[in-house]
Formats: sequence, structure tokens, C-alpha cells
Amino acid sequence: MSLARIDLHPGVHFDSGFTVESAKLEEMQDRAHRDCLIANSLADSVEINIL
Repeated sequence: MSLARIDLHPGVHFDSGFTVESAKLEEMQDRAHRDCLIANSLADSVEINIL
């Protein structure tokens, strides 16, 4: 048995009244993916879908 694909669907919630620019969100997502224990531990494809 092998894994063909892994999909992660993390949720991010900010306090009301707090705003983040799209570019900053993309930077945060990129950093989270680079530092992700799951993504860095597996040889298979990891898909991260931000809700």
C-alpha cells in the first residue's frame, strides 16, 4: 500500500477587525508549507488548500 496524494485543509482565523493583505497571506502560506512537518517528512505530493 502506498499514498498517492495527501490533501491538507488548514483553517486560519483572525480576530475580528484584523486585516491582512493578500501578498502577506501568500507569504504566510509559503512559509507554513516550507516549515510543515508533514510536507517535509513525506516523499509523496502534499496539496495544501487554504479555506
